[in-house]
Amino acid sequence: MLQVFVDDSGRGENRDNPVFVLAGYAGRARNWEAAVDDWQRIMRKKPRLDYLKGKEAAALNGNFTGWTAKDRDAKLAEMVAVLVKYRMIAISVGVSYADFNRILAKQAGPMKNPYALTFAHVVVWMLDSAVKKQSRERLELIFDQGVIGRERNINAAYKGMMDHLPKTMTDLLVGRPRFGDDKYLLALQMADLFAWHSRRDYYEQLQSRSTRRLESNTWDALRRVQGKSLYLKPADLEEFKRRSDARGFTF
Repeated sequence: MLQVFVDDSGRGENRDNPVFVLAGYAGRARNWEAAVDDWQRIMRKKPRLDYLKGKEAAALNGNFTGWTAKDRDAKLAEMVAVLVKYRMIAISVGVSYADFNRILAKQAGPMKNPYALTFAHVVVWMLDSAVKKQSRERLELIFDQGVIGRERNINAAYKGMMDHLPKTMTDLLVGRPRFGDDKYLLALQMADLFAWHSRRDYYEQLQSRSTRRLESNTWDALRRVQGKSLYLKPADLEEFKRRSDARGFTF
């Protein structure tokens, strides 16, 4: 069985936050267990880290207060190396609020924000990959909890997908998406680290309208984890809307 741990970054549009990202990692259940053991060992080493959050790591505040950038980079590089060691798969989907609001946003319901849209793309990609493999591994989806609107929208998107996707795909899902506390799930903390840096990278590209990327040793390490990154452009959103309307796929 594959477990997919996902978090978001960029809730609430503003000038400094033009992009929403849903990102995380997929891996075999037994690999996650081994990875957590490695992460706990790394976090206990000096300088000790009790809790990992991407925003705090970047700003050297919160649980990173008093750290040097060198110590932070070394600690996080060691933690990211665990993802590579256990062959985790990186997944991220990003979309600009401006494009989403212009093409898909509605006044109420799941399409009021990008949660359902990005969730649908993550799940369909994972299911499409799983159904093509001879092993046909089943998928369990675990999201960070705590935002009621996000949980409601994800559950609505899940229901819509179960009603419209082929049974050969939906049979691979292990129950409904579940929501966990990232304070206790290190896999969700790593998903948060990835989501935050992915969003900031998109921010740099949109600000410069060029190939400029986020300059960060942690981001360089995260980009070495193999997987799939998808940025939804206006044409992608138009196509999603067309297909959803044609299938009567309403969230």
